[in-house]
Amino acid sequence: MRARSIAIISLILIAILVSALSDVFTVSAQEKLAEIYTLAYEPEKPVVLESIQFTVGVKNNENQLRNYRLELIITKDGIFKDSQEFTFNLKPESSTAFSPNYIPDDINDFDLITKLYDATTSQLLDLKTLKFRVVSEIGPFDLEVNVPSKFIKANSIAPVILTLSNKGINGTDINVEIELKCVNQSNIRSSFFFFIPTTSVETKITPIQTCDEEGPHEISASIILFNKTWISSANQFFLNKTYQELLFDVPTKININAGESKIFDVQIRNTGTTTLHNLRLLVSIISNNWIKISPQAVTQLNPGEFSIFVVNITVPKDASSQEFPVGIAAAADELLTRKETTFNVAALSALPQILNISSKETIPKIVLPRILTDNATYILIAVLILVGIFALIKTIEVQRRSRREEVVRKLKDLIG
Repeated sequence: MRARSIAIISLILIAILVSALSDVFTVSAQEKLAEIYTLAYEPEKPVVLESIQFTVGVKNNENQLRNYRLELIITKDGIFKDSQEFTFNLKPESSTAFSPNYIPDDINDFDLITKLYDATTSQLLDLKTLKFRVVSEIGPFDLEVNVPSKFIKANSIAPVILTLSNKGINGTDINVEIELKCVNQSNIRSSFFFFIPTTSVETKITPIQTCDEEGPHEISASIILFNKTWISSANQFFLNKTYQELLFDVPTKININAGESKIFDVQIRNTGTTTLHNLRLLVSIISNNWIKISPQAVTQLNPGEFSIFVVNITVPKDASSQEFPVGIAAAADELLTRKETTFNVAALSALPQILNISSKETIPKIVLPRILTDNATYILIAVLILVGIFALIKTIEVQRRSRREEVVRKLKDLIG
């Protein structure tokens, strides 16, 4: 009886073992029906806004023809970015490869998710993932934001000085965002695009409206690329509603032709009762490459004294016609006064042209004024001919009169 019981238990254990092995082999067979046998990408270091090529290899491990659907999904930080699908069939124990492309519009880490289904999408045969990092050949950058005075008038327009440095091997357009934090009203923001050449340091002066409130305030500037903040800089100043003004005048309008220069001076007088320090003249909007101001700064300006700044603006020959308002600010550590004028550039194509007439060298040569047209030249020649004929006639008349007078004189001598 005991031996019989042992035999029965042994048979049950063997049955369980066989069942388990059968499940293992079944799962293994199911896993190997088809597979994604390779998943790669190139180049090794993908660059933003440049094409990436993936390689996805699929293999049919069965002994009969099968239809499949391959799905590729690209995500970044869990956010869907792109997808592609392929439907195909494979002969028994054969393989194929796909080479889809993708152009990333952002940097840092991405995920590629690949799913292999049967033809009806009812069975997921294989799933593999691939992580890749996208870099940028732009930058790195440095950014510094400054205001030219520690004290600025509330509810006014103030110049902001941005110093931008591109340490990369490529020049690029960047988006600069400026934010002035206010307490009792919404923050004030402005943004613009700015081109920074390779390995260069650029200074740009841009205006911003100040908050209508007093007290310390923070202003920040950021470089935005590919929807990300690459670098930021911040500074502080104090807003006052009671404010002393600097006395100076600016041109009503600055007119310059392309390829020419304009020089003017600005006299700034300290009409207050306190000494001013680090007085500067700032011109916003106009490209910093076009303008030179001398001196760069006046270290100290006592009450009742004045300083003179000389502004030299040179416009390139290829500049287009344009007209826009320009801010000219006198800024010291203690206060700032800003005035506006209009800057007008006339392109070379918009200027009246002077016709130049050239002629080949001949001997003899009559040199005519270059501004004459061909018709005017003919008229001048005709006038010269007429004057010559008139002079010849007058000469003949004089000779005839002389001969008559000689004959009359001889007759008088004979008679006398």
